[in-house]
Amino acid sequence: MKKSKTYILLVVVVIVWGFLLFKVYKAFFGEKDQILIQYNRKEKRLEDSSPIDTTQIEYPNRDPFLGTLYKPKSIVETITRPKPRKIITYDSIFSGIIYKGYMQSKKDSSYLYIINYNQRNLVLKPNDKFGEITFLGGDAEGIQVKFKTKTKTIKIAK
Repeated sequence: MKKSKTYILLVVVVIVWGFLLFKVYKAFFGEKDQILIQYNRKEKRLEDSSPIDTTQIEYPNRDPFLGTLYKPKSIVETITRPKPRKIITYDSIFSGIIYKGYMQSKKDSSYLYIINYNQRNLVLKPNDKFGEITFLGGDAEGIQVKFKTKTKTIKIAK
């Protein structure tokens, strides 16, 4: 009984290996004249020019389950208005500048001025720029800053 099972399994293995080896042999040494036909979907669409479905769907006036009438949705036109331009005044520009004080540079005898502009501390020399504002100079009492054509003296904050 054991030997017959072994022979049956041996025959199955030989058939499977024979099939695989035949496929490999046919792939390498088979017919070379076989031409593959490629299918192109675009060409198929042009050949099959069926008419376009122009069916329109009409919605019922009543809900079939609740029996209530549908309310048509009203079309609301939205009007877009241009946003008003933010007017920048000189007072609003200069109100964001706070003069904190000055100190003398260790390298030379020039002064460095400490200015708070929009919650940022800046250390500037005369004729430095921060944003569109030019720092012109200053002393212990106040500083002079220039925005475009307007010059203003800002007193020290206490």
